[in-house]
Amino acid sequence: MITDSIRGRVHNYIDGVLDGSVVASKMVIAACKRHLSDLEKQSTDEFPYYFDMPAAQRNCQFFPSVLKHSIGEFAKHPFELSAFQLFCNWCIFGWKRDSDNSRRFRKVYITMGRKNGKSSWIAGMCHYLACGDIDPATGTPEAVAQILLTATKKEQAKVVYSETERMRFQSPALCKMSHVKYETITYKSSGSYIRTVGSNKPFDGLNPHAVIMDELHAWQEQHRPFYDTMVTGSGSRTQPLHIIITTAGDEDSHLWIADHDYAVDVLNSVFQDETLFAFIAQMDEGDDLGDECLWKKSNPNLGVSVKLDYLKQRWLEDKSTDVGRNRFKRYHGNMLVTSLSKAFDPVSWDKCEGQLSDWNTADAIGAGVDVGSRDDFAAFAVCARFVMNNDGDSPVYRYEAKSFAYIADDTKRDLSKIPFSTWIYCDLLHREKFPVNALYNDLLSQCRQFDIQTVGYDPNNALQLGEDLTREGIVASRIAQNQLNFNEPIRDFQQAIIDGRLMHDGNALLKWCAGNAVIASDRNERYMFDKRSSSDKIDPIVAIVMAFRVASLAPAKFTGSYLIT
Repeated sequence: MITDSIRGRVHNYIDGVLDGSVVASKMVIAACKRHLSDLEKQSTDEFPYYFDMPAAQRNCQFFPSVLKHSIGEFAKHPFELSAFQLFCNWCIFGWKRDSDNSRRFRKVYITMGRKNGKSSWIAGMCHYLACGDIDPATGTPEAVAQILLTATKKEQAKVVYSETERMRFQSPALCKMSHVKYETITYKSSGSYIRTVGSNKPFDGLNPHAVIMDELHAWQEQHRPFYDTMVTGSGSRTQPLHIIITTAGDEDSHLWIADHDYAVDVLNSVFQDETLFAFIAQMDEGDDLGDECLWKKSNPNLGVSVKLDYLKQRWLEDKSTDVGRNRFKRYHGNMLVTSLSKAFDPVSWDKCEGQLSDWNTADAIGAGVDVGSRDDFAAFAVCARFVMNNDGDSPVYRYEAKSFAYIADDTKRDLSKIPFSTWIYCDLLHREKFPVNALYNDLLSQCRQFDIQTVGYDPNNALQLGEDLTREGIVASRIAQNQLNFNEPIRDFQQAIIDGRLMHDGNALLKWCAGNAVIASDRNERYMFDKRSSSDKIDPIVAIVMAFRVASLAPAKFTGSYLIT
């Protein structure tokens, strides 16, 4: 009866996917069709596999019978698998080989958007593999089954491991069967254990029964030897399992791209690989990212672990910029994106052009410096802050900014050509024998004119300038160009543009630099400007963001210097 109930839920899910009542990606549709097709041809000469329904039921029933959620709104409640999770587990643990009754699938590739319950699901699988997976040769649980949670760093692997520990403490049965020591969960009767392994701390003597690779998109080329070690260390195991569970990556995620593309080709029957199970929940090419009716394609747990209101808020915040849309496409649409994104929308930038105010009425004024290469561009910028609305405890500010650019006489650029000749003629680009010296003198003049007491600068190539400013009684605050320092300023600056709270004077050179600028984001979605990948120079716009940061951190009614921390 239990089997019929679980089987009914699985096949209701498959039927819903195929008739369109369950919104699903093309690849999920392909996975469902593959399962039905395999059922039709099982145990034939060309397909020596069969479906073991009791084995599939045993795994699916293990979750609600033994496991409980440990965090969130479902904490202490039985782990009831969602329909798509039932389908995956049903296939992974139900299909067997005719030759020895061992598991058919040796590799599992699962990908979906963030917040879809991947960590809890995989934690549950780890416990099942450690204590409930049956060795077909003996009919008893696998002996000394090594369940290895792997990631680029051991700390990242602990995300899932921590959930396995919490889940264990929620289950009296698991607590009775196992113990925890040295960040390892060991099952007493079989000697099987769950532990983490990171590429930064190699682990010898591996003979894993299961290897779980979390967030493969973060694995880079330097992690390939570790990847290979993990997937080739199970030679003596009867039915080893390699599980990849991840969100989409970018064009630099080469290991992820290889596995993802191969899984797509298997589901599309380009390649025949009966040992790979793939479940790819993603929005399809051509889908409208803002169509909430399609979000379930990449978020199969929508309404359970990921809420519709949460995705609506993410889309509301992300839809206005290229960077934001890219972020939503990757993490919630679960689609491949470029790691680099245009920093500023040109239409929005043009809307910010206007006549600058009298800066003597500004609430605060800050400056920023980016000297760039010694034989090329150098720039500084000043940014004034004005109170727009002072109702409530937190005033709303608007900002005005302008930049000053310099270039060396001996630059390799041909300054007689447009647009450089035009910029020089219009006094937007100052051609100097010693551009940094000229920049410093003009910056000092601006500081004295507007009583600017704090200047942000990049210490790379500008240490002497910082010391000179300090001797003049100006606070020189270091703002090194990295994600730690630039993530928040870039985001706030972009938001000021979107909100119409930023004004510039229409400087054509600054517009060119803003158009050149691209942003690189790391695995934690932190931003920084990527000068190497930008189409050309961006120093003036970098200086403006630094000046904006200085001005935005000033205390209300600026009365003195302040440090950026």
